[in-house]
Amino acid sequence: MRIAFVGKGGSGKTTLAALFSLLAAKDRNPLAVFDGDLNMHMPELLGFELFPITKHLSRPEPSRTIKTYLKGTNEISDLNAFRKTTPPTKQSKLISISRLNETPLADFMQTKGNLNLFVVGTYEEDEIGASCYHNNLAILENILSHLIDKDGYVVADMVAGVDAFANTLHSQFDLMCLIVEPTKRSIEVFEKYHALAKGA
Repeated sequence: MRIAFVGKGGSGKTTLAALFSLLAAKDRNPLAVFDGDLNMHMPELLGFELFPITKHLSRPEPSRTIKTYLKGTNEISDLNAFRKTTPPTKQSKLISISRLNETPLADFMQTKGNLNLFVVGTYEEDEIGASCYHNNLAILENILSHLIDKDGYVVADMVAGVDAFANTLHSQFDLMCLIVEPTKRSIEVFEKYHALAKGA
């Protein structure tokens, strides 16, 4: 099952995503947790060390390594043609949530028991003013579209606001938990999500 926690920044979605992850981990089923927020707080909340930049999924080398693995033997000759919406084919390699250690993703995660944590990454100095954070989320879309989550859980703490609708991320989850605090702005985000979900 795939669950995303979304909502206004500061509404508590990261805290609830972390608490749910700890609860889900008690089932002893495989669990993949993705910190897809611009501000990365999941490692701290789950008791992990801070991720070095070399383990941020959206950095060029990890992204290239993962895409190369996922494309398998299909006919994509240039990784620049591997878009965030590229679906798997019969020639693609899929990722099983119960066998993450057998894939290149193992190099970019931290593990405690059955809980495997990944961070998408944040802006770096060379990206300021030159890139949109949606570009960072592309590799997360690639992973999710090639991921088999049978008998396990995927939990994602998403970027604040309605950015999940700026790409196909909203369609990658079985359940989206919209966290709302009792403020006008938070309710506005809820209403926007509700309207976009009805049209998706």
